[in-house]
Amino acid sequence: MLLAEDLLAGASAYSVAAWVRLTGQPAVWSRVFDIGTGVGANLFLTPLSDAGTLRRAITAGGGGAEQRIDAGPLPADRWVHVAVAYGSGTAVLYVAQD
Repeated sequence: MLLAEDLLAGASAYSVAAWVRLTGQPAVWSRVFDIGTGVGANLFLTPLSDAGTLRRAITAGGGGAEQRIDAGPLPADRWVHVAVAYGSGTAVLYVAQD
């Protein structure tokens, strides 16, 4: 699915949610979602960062300017609900497992 490059431009609040089921070990830096215009400006959720974590990151200035939230890795072969919410200057990463 192709989303508009300026999808979140000017947004003061947002939420993105998905049900995720990993089959085996994901590749490092694979994405659950990636919204933006490339590595310089984006919002993404990866099930496996280079630190071995689930990571939500957002940046308008490249990797060195990322704001991150890390959590424990997602389990394989189970449905997990993940959500990112932002508002009033605070971002929260929710992970719900059965």
